[in-house]
Amino acid sequence: EAAEIMRDIGTAIQYLHSMNIAHRDVKPENLLYTSKEKDTVLKLTDFGFAKETTVQNALQTPCYTPYYVAPEVLGPEKYDKSCDMWSLGVITYILLCGFPPFYSNTGQAISPGMKRRIRMGQYGFPNPEWAEVSEEAKQLIRHLLKTDPTERMTVSQFMNHPWI
Repeated sequence: EAAEIMRDIGTAIQYLHSMNIAHRDVKPENLLYTSKEKDTVLKLTDFGFAKETTVQNALQTPCYTPYYVAPEVLGPEKYDKSCDMWSLGVITYILLCGFPPFYSNTGQAISPGMKRRIRMGQYGFPNPEWAEVSEEAKQLIRHLLKTDPTERMTVSQFMNHPWI
């Protein structure tokens, strides 16, 4: 079921990226089902941060939601639509275990320690939550949560991944 959800989100991101648009705020709160039926459609919403990216590394404004922010968006680097792929990695992680890979230990929305862990890509797959999760799913997350955006999986690679 998690793979189906991620495929639906990936389809939305694939469309945006084909139009050279970065959403920049992909998170569960911006995903809405069209109905409560079993085969309903999942929609990506809230395009307030969305921006056209015709040139690589054209974005500079640090707009984000802490749990889902890619390291390069924290600044001062410029960034591009690959920041959305990082967010897909975070959402996949949460769907599979129930908590985010990066979080603040201080009660703040984002702390210096959390920023450091994001920038360094410091996260794990702790047991018991990850004991039954497939290696394919973990591999997908590792490819999405690459701190170097040039090494990060593209949306096409994501859509063609065996787990998806």
